[in-house]
Amino acid sequence: MLGAETFTELGLMLAPIPATPSSPTVSGLFVGNLSFGSAVLETPLSPTWALRASGTGGPSGALGVLLFPGQAPAARAVANTAAELVLTVARAPEAPPLLLLGTASGTRLEIRGAEVSAALTTAGGPDLVLTARTVPRSGAPGLALAIEPGRGDGLVQELLGAQPIVVEADLSASLSARNGLSLEGHAGLEIEIPIGKVVGPITVDHLTLAIELGTDEASASLGVTASAILGPLQLAVDNVGVIIELAPPDAPGAIARVGDRSLAVGFKSPDGIGIGLDVAGVISGGGYLDVDAERGEYAGVFDASLLGVGITAIGLIATRLPEAPGAWSMFVALSATFQGLQLGFGFTLSGVGGLIGTHRGLDVDALGDGVRSGALEGLLFPDDPIADAPRILADIGAIFPPAPGQFVLGPIVKIGWGTPNLVQLDLGVVLQLPNPLTVTLLGALSLALPTEDAAIVELHADVAGTLDLTAGTLAIDAAIRDSRILNLELGGAMAVRASFLDDPTFLISFGGFHPAFRPPAGMPSLPRLSVALDAGSLLQVQLSGYLALTANTLQFGAALSIWAAEAGFTAEGSTSFDALIQFSPFSFMVDLGIRLAISAGSADLLAASLSGRLTGPNPWHVTGEASFKILLVKTTLQVEATIGRKATEPPPKAVDVEELLVQELLRPDAWRALPPKVDGDGVLLTDAPSEAACVVHPAGIIEVRQRVVPLGATLEQFGNAPITGPDRFVLEAPRVGAVSISTNAVSPVEDWFAPSQFFTLSATEKLSSPSFEMMQAGLQFGDDGAAGGPGATMVLDHEVVYDDPSLRGGPARTEETSRVSGRALRRAMARGAARAAREAGRLPRAGRAPIAVVREPRFAALDPMSGDFDEAVGPKGGGSFFTVRSAIGAREGRVVAPAFEQELLQ
Repeated sequence: MLGAETFTELGLMLAPIPATPSSPTVSGLFVGNLSFGSAVLETPLSPTWALRASGTGGPSGALGVLLFPGQAPAARAVANTAAELVLTVARAPEAPPLLLLGTASGTRLEIRGAEVSAALTTAGGPDLVLTARTVPRSGAPGLALAIEPGRGDGLVQELLGAQPIVVEADLSASLSARNGLSLEGHAGLEIEIPIGKVVGPITVDHLTLAIELGTDEASASLGVTASAILGPLQLAVDNVGVIIELAPPDAPGAIARVGDRSLAVGFKSPDGIGIGLDVAGVISGGGYLDVDAERGEYAGVFDASLLGVGITAIGLIATRLPEAPGAWSMFVALSATFQGLQLGFGFTLSGVGGLIGTHRGLDVDALGDGVRSGALEGLLFPDDPIADAPRILADIGAIFPPAPGQFVLGPIVKIGWGTPNLVQLDLGVVLQLPNPLTVTLLGALSLALPTEDAAIVELHADVAGTLDLTAGTLAIDAAIRDSRILNLELGGAMAVRASFLDDPTFLISFGGFHPAFRPPAGMPSLPRLSVALDAGSLLQVQLSGYLALTANTLQFGAALSIWAAEAGFTAEGSTSFDALIQFSPFSFMVDLGIRLAISAGSADLLAASLSGRLTGPNPWHVTGEASFKILLVKTTLQVEATIGRKATEPPPKAVDVEELLVQELLRPDAWRALPPKVDGDGVLLTDAPSEAACVVHPAGIIEVRQRVVPLGATLEQFGNAPITGPDRFVLEAPRVGAVSISTNAVSPVEDWFAPSQFFTLSATEKLSSPSFEMMQAGLQFGDDGAAGGPGATMVLDHEVVYDDPSLRGGPARTEETSRVSGRALRRAMARGAARAAREAGRLPRAGRAPIAVVREPRFAALDPMSGDFDEAVGPKGGGSFFTVRSAIGAREGRVVAPAFEQELLQ
């Protein structure tokens, strides 16, 4: 079968030509070609080989026309146009290995994947390159030499064992007309030699010989795998020994020079260490440490019982982080389980522990995946940490990945209820800091009724909730696993996603979404909430459903399927519905499906199906299809009908926004007093005479805030209703009694508003404008300073008096009298005021580095014809999207654009 794929991009470039290299005068115009294209053709040559031809290139910038006034157009061309043509003959991915020597079941040399190509390129000058290389298949190198020692004599089998020895390699050879011949490759050999010898308390299991050869490196290692029993202690090491390798000249352990490298001998650290300990009545258990010296990673699990207390330790250490050279990370989880301690009301505490990570963070998405896969149970209090160590360590590495500068820590507890425990809850709280700062709640619930050994109801549910205080987001994931009621299996998952700061959103789902709804990025795929009965080959019943709520939709649905078989006949039936309700503008869509069938073997004897969709309500629209099949006769009937006409909804009643705003400002909770920004208790405030009163410190701030409409912008609608009366509202020039507040002491207060509720948006603006935006909601006014009269010079006298409590009744003794000048007093007061101002954040400290902050996005009015920003429209320096849009008003030829583009153009 011939496969083809092409891509073409066409374009033009216009560039002015100056009269001289340094002259601003334009003397002509260059019209250039901006074109590019690529094509790939592939066709099979045989069942195992295929031919692929590919080409890329184009005359971008190589062809053009020079235009000058009063002159004929002059063509311009560059001969060195970048282009490439490649012909490749490759072995098909599904083809079996190509046997070069030997037999398929014996010692053999085989190629798993290979390709030969010829490439003609013009970039930097013409060049022809011929390449032959092996191609890896399924992660394994493309060339393999397999030696079958089991087919040799007894000595060979005794030395090498019966397992095949495989040498794998990837090789590549290229011949270039410009650069000559180049070779690249990497090969590896590993042989395990069984020993099985016992020397005193030590048992040597086998030796491992490994050889690796590469273009720039080579190494050989010899390792031993052995175990020892030393009384109650059992030790095992995996592949520990020596390694000989080519290394830099100054490498430690160098014994000889080989060209510009050195031959070094060093210690080969073990791939793993195992330990077991068994002292009757005291301690029993063990652990395993996995060592990956090449990657600098160490992972271990230890599980033991000490005097009846179960102790589990899990650790991960990474000494090399690719994203942060020189950094390291560590994660440790410790837990202890014991006989339950009574807490009252039937609750018991049967386990405590904690986890801590240095240079480790928390991946919320991986945590949600772990909830749905059942990883939380192994993370908090694993039942069998040694057997499940690979899975537990992999889950921990994914949920708590290396993150330089981050730290995670928190306690975990195991709480039960009932005697014996019928309900078990593993609970943990994890704090991540410093940035982002998150708080995560982890929980794994297990329930068995009436007893664990004879449970009729068995429920296992995991939940994880993360509150990101830095980003202002909330993520909750929960899942049911391995649960049942009698023979009814339970399953399903739920998720919550919410954002409270930059882009407020809310989304909750139990069991997924409507098939026609596209969830936002980052929302996981959730299995349906389900109840299933599986009676083997006789009867299977499953009921599933979902419920989801978003900012503008309500979604729910359910499905029921039944399957039964008897005497070679099968009967199956299913019914489902999906409903999607949209709030604004109001509409809904309901899908219904029913199917019934009776079959003998794979042939349907009788089948009937019905599917339909109802949308509305303006107008009602019904589509559906019904089909019936009896033996080989099938009939299909389609239905489509519209009920009613699309009626123009009467416009909503106009709203008097001014009245709503006034009522909102009259509410007592619209006004509040803010404390002074500087320390001092010069004024003591009493309780308010009434709830409606607002008592303000003389150096405090008064704030008025409302959330009905944004201030300072011309409104176009209120919700979906028109506005009667004023459509622009401004709070300014506040007064306290008859005294006007200085404009220097007045500042705006912003809050989140949904602009679509107040402005009529075009289709383009709906896509480009923010869903929520900070806009003016009120004012703050007041002065945190204190005013005084003219200064006066004075001398203050004070006495230092010592009063001994043991001499009550006697005269107090005056030791000394001091005098302080008015100038010294004013200097002291000034220093104290400066210190208080710095602590309040108004004055910078000397030597303090500037703090980087993230500002809200700003927009400005742009003239698209000239590309210039109109600084006369909107606030100076830019404003919010809808503040600038409102300022543009009826002016033609102005659009809203991000203000940072103005800085880029300057």
